[in-house]
Amino acid sequence: MPAPRLPFLKGEGGHKSPYAWSVVSARREELIRLSRRLAGRLARQARADQAAFEDAYRLGFEAGVVVGRRQLGEELLAEDRRRAEYVGGVADRASYAELERQRWDGRREDFGRPRPGDFAGLQDPPGEAPGLDAAFFCPRCRRTWSHCTCRS
Repeated sequence: MPAPRLPFLKGEGGHKSPYAWSVVSARREELIRLSRRLAGRLARQARADQAAFEDAYRLGFEAGVVVGRRQLGEELLAEDRRRAEYVGGVADRASYAELERQRWDGRREDFGRPRPGDFAGLQDPPGEAPGLDAAFFCPRCRRTWSHCTCRS
């Protein structure tokens, strides 16, 4: 679409009057002055917008730094609390020697020895006491030594 043109003013008799030229040039000068004023206003507004953006960015960054440092401090405190609880728990635990006593139910060297309440084995029937040599056999006749016929 072509740009609109200013109406051409004609004086009386169809000829161009100097007044018509002065009206057109006055309008043109006014349009130029208004456009310069508008351009200046737009430039000032752009500078103000840029300054406001920079201030907002700076303030947001500073607020973010403050929040980040606060969060870091809280995280470090939580980590310190966990470490203190761990160290406190280690200090409250039994010593290695006590753990060994609990593990082996006494001294480790005594673990395999009989204790009260252990299974004592099968009891002998009443009235029959085995002799000391009851478990020993003669290699020739394979009888107990008390019943061996090989001995002379």
